[in-house]
Amino acid sequence: MVINANSGSKDLVERQLSNFYPARISVMDNEQEIQVTSVENAIQAMKFAYSDPRRLEAFLSTPAYAKKLGQAAGKDFVYWDGRAIRYNSDEHRELIAELIWAKYEQNPDLMAVLLGTGTEKIVHRVGPENPDTSLPAELFCQILMDIRMTHRK
Repeated sequence: MVINANSGSKDLVERQLSNFYPARISVMDNEQEIQVTSVENAIQAMKFAYSDPRRLEAFLSTPAYAKKLGQAAGKDFVYWDGRAIRYNSDEHRELIAELIWAKYEQNPDLMAVLLGTGTEKIVHRVGPENPDTSLPAELFCQILMDIRMTHRK
């Protein structure tokens, strides 16, 4: 069996594994604690400079609206911890991985869902992948499987 981590799935487990799934996480950014609606919100919010009001809007809106906002952002840098980080750099992708880890470590119910997938292969099939994405499907799925393997008893 293959599990498709996809916010549009009819299967609840597959939706829960998606970055769009509403799972509050607390993140530290620029010495401030921020409560984020979902991983997707943080991924999109970091695309905006600190002075841009869309940053806070992306942090706190729905995941779908945050994604829409993020599409209007530049693709040169993301802004995190008071710094400009090159978009799609290893450091940028490591930040995204940390957000995904936080989702599961801060939400034990979702960790149980992820662990409940056993050893099934996780994929992320949502149609053609944007070549400019900051989180390629293969990397996203590898992060999920790494979390699962690390926390398996």
